[in-house]
Amino acid sequence: MSVRPPKSLMRASDAGSPMMAALEHELFMERGETLIRVAKRFEAYLARLNRMAGDDAARPKQVTETARALWMLAVQREVMGLPGGEVLMRAYDVPDEVRRASGIVTRKVARVLRRRPVGGSAGR
Repeated sequence: MSVRPPKSLMRASDAGSPMMAALEHELFMERGETLIRVAKRFEAYLARLNRMAGDDAARPKQVTETARALWMLAVQREVMGLPGGEVLMRAYDVPDEVRRASGIVTRKVARVLRRRPVGGSAGR
């Protein structure tokens, strides 16, 4: 995804101008910084969830917060043209309960979740 000024304000000769290059560089840097912030937030929520016992009364709320942070990370990665979905699930070893709550379900994940019994993420 790119953010560019309206075409009505841009001449064809402006596309390769130093000003446009500087703007595009600045936007790229901002997207990268946002990705780092979102990833760190998700990692913090996931670490907190992984420290909780399976029967902790606060766990459902933490699962919801972690799932929302995962969704935000997936969206930001997509904005930057990076892979999401299964790549994220594997890289972070996301528990099944967070996968389901996030709404990010790839075909591969759906097949795995159908094979596992409910509560199949014990020990996480």
